[in-house]
Amino acid sequence: MEIELIVRAVIEDRGHFLIAHTNGASNTYLPGGHVEAGEGLKYALARELVEELGVESEIGMYLGTVEHVWEDGGGHSHEVNHLFEVTSPEFRNDHPPQSLEDHNEFLWLAPNKFDEHNLQPKPLRQLLADWEPGSQTAGFASTIEPGLE
Repeated sequence: MEIELIVRAVIEDRGHFLIAHTNGASNTYLPGGHVEAGEGLKYALARELVEELGVESEIGMYLGTVEHVWEDGGGHSHEVNHLFEVTSPEFRNDHPPQSLEDHNEFLWLAPNKFDEHNLQPKPLRQLLADWEPGSQTAGFASTIEPGLE
């Protein structure tokens, strides 16, 4: 099983979080993506946000890690998500940003809508619901259960 290194943006505006959705998928996730070999986490996140949204943003505090393992076509997939607080004047919850990638869309969700939109990895739902903007506490969560390691 290969481990994927992912960097994700926690973008909050007035109690809503910017969430990404791949067309046809049954889940949603935080904006961001894969870290390329030799690339720093903050640089990778800034690059991904420009590629996905065309937005220059400020990559702020490191918020923590969520590791995630799930069954995928008979095997297991494993990713490690690094979370950063991200801000930009262009991120406003009254204006969903347009995706520059045809296969993705973005929406603003309040924490009480995370279950309805199947936000993954699942531990993010509680971490984001409890998170306060500007908080310097880093969190950790995992979906790894005994026997899947």
